[in-house]
Amino acid sequence: GKIVETVGFCQREDYPGIALSPDGLIKNGKKYTEALEIKCLSSANHIQAWLTDEVPKDYYPQAVQYFIVNDDLQTLYFVLYDPRVTVRPLVIIELHREDIELDINAYRELQIEFLNELDKKLEAIITL
Repeated sequence: GKIVETVGFCQREDYPGIALSPDGLIKNGKKYTEALEIKCLSSANHIQAWLTDEVPKDYYPQAVQYFIVNDDLQTLYFVLYDPRVTVRPLVIIELHREDIELDINAYRELQIEFLNELDKKLEAIITL
């Protein structure tokens, strides 16, 4: 019952180097408050995510990135599809901002520190 929009590349206005290409965004009112990340993993990883109801650790930073780029985002639907798992080919894991706020802040700060350091190094190279 939701309308998913494809929007292309998204970046923060205050830090354009902090960006992502979302699989889909869902607008509520005038803001994108929900999003979709879709993966087709190995059957073993699909089943593990289904049983634990957790985003696989290799993809967790990517999932958190949605919240870093979009301060209005409240929910990410991490969608897994594997037709080989016939009992449950579609798994949807919900991530909510309020549950991962500490990780969002920590990852954002690391990215800002990295971008600031990169800017300093680029400035030093440019002024050579």
